[in-house]
Amino acid sequence: MGIVVPKRMGIRISDGVGVAFPPYAPVTNEKIIESYLKYKGNGLYDGLKAEFGDDIRAMAKAVGMDLDRIEEVTGFKNRYWTHWPGTCTTEDNVKYDDLIIKSCEDAIADAGLERSLINAFFLSFSFYYTIRGGATASFIANELGLETAAVSDINATCSGAVYGMAMASGFLSEHAPYILLAGGETYSRGLDWEYPTSLPAVADGAAAIVMRWTGNEKEGILGGYLQANPQHHWMLNTYQELPITEKNLKEGYIIMGNSNNNINRKIFEKCATEELTKAIGQTLKVTGLTGKDIDLFLPHQVNLQTILTAAETFGITEDRVVLTIDKYANTGSSCTLIALKEALDQGRIGKGARVLFGVMGAGITSAGMVVQF
Repeated sequence: MGIVVPKRMGIRISDGVGVAFPPYAPVTNEKIIESYLKYKGNGLYDGLKAEFGDDIRAMAKAVGMDLDRIEEVTGFKNRYWTHWPGTCTTEDNVKYDDLIIKSCEDAIADAGLERSLINAFFLSFSFYYTIRGGATASFIANELGLETAAVSDINATCSGAVYGMAMASGFLSEHAPYILLAGGETYSRGLDWEYPTSLPAVADGAAAIVMRWTGNEKEGILGGYLQANPQHHWMLNTYQELPITEKNLKEGYIIMGNSNNNINRKIFEKCATEELTKAIGQTLKVTGLTGKDIDLFLPHQVNLQTILTAAETFGITEDRVVLTIDKYANTGSSCTLIALKEALDQGRIGKGARVLFGVMGAGITSAGMVVQF
């Protein structure tokens, strides 16, 4: 059994929202293929260029990678990276902290809120991007000038934002009316050309929301469900090697070169679909709702087919699904918050709308929540 998130009205989930991406040009699938072929060496890229000219898609197909098919199935087309695989992470001009701080500053500004009024700051992520003696949330809170706010790290991988929303809902009250929740990743720091299956899927980005106690019984959390399937903990592991050696210090601590990163994609996609579907099913059961009652579905952007299969299982039509996967790929714990920002900006969430959040991540963690706006 997992944890039921009880109904808690009187909460505004998105009093302020902010997002942040690396200030570089999007990395396209063509750019990844070109760089990968050059990395492989032995004249592979030059030979293919002589045959196909500048047609990177034809080059990819010649070595067994059909980009059209990959995009159709996974949805991954573009993404933002702070770090280029194979280079030293300590040379990055933009780091994890920068993205989190920017998204938080924008969310606070969007809410028109004095920072001294924030009661708590929760930070969700998939793994530690630096090794610090204390909560990363505390470091970020200091940078933001949150002098007395309570802080907590939430390491629930890609499910972290919904776990964080559930945690925050239990603390918000008229006595503690504001909680800042952020999620973000710089997955690119752990990418390796030796493990090409991860390259198109993961990306960098951050997002933050200001959750506010309003006391209005017409808005809030209708219910949710948090769970995990630990027997699949080996999927998508990324190790941080200890003790800290001179080599690890130079390379930025993160070691992503293990065999689990090259797992059979079909096995992972099957597991991802099953866990996401279970979490959504439990969430709808808890709330007494069906897919027909949902106005908008904000899924973790894990894989296009996984998202659409989960939506179809519960009768949620594609026009009610928010997809950002083609623009940003999988940004981990920030995915659903980025999707929330896009949906709000596009006017897709009206007053009284019932929005379903559905997430899953390494661990395997998964969660669902229905919010009434």
